[in-house]
Amino acid sequence: MSTRVGVPRSSDRHVEVWFGAHVIAAFTGSTEDAAPYEAGMELRFPGLPITNKPVPAVVDSGTADS
Repeated sequence: MSTRVGVPRSSDRHVEVWFGAHVIAAFTGSTEDAAPYEAGMELRFPGLPITNKPVPAVVDSGTADS
């Protein structure tokens, strides 16, 4: 699994592990890295809900219409 710093890409995924209404673990990365992370969290936290969603598009406020 590689580590990247910067703005998420539109192809990235956001994985969260939920305990009730609280996120107890989160990961944002490539589709290739998110899948094994999700699988590992399913083993570590059996029975807890895990979401794996696309990262929302980032809007650059410097280029937005006024």
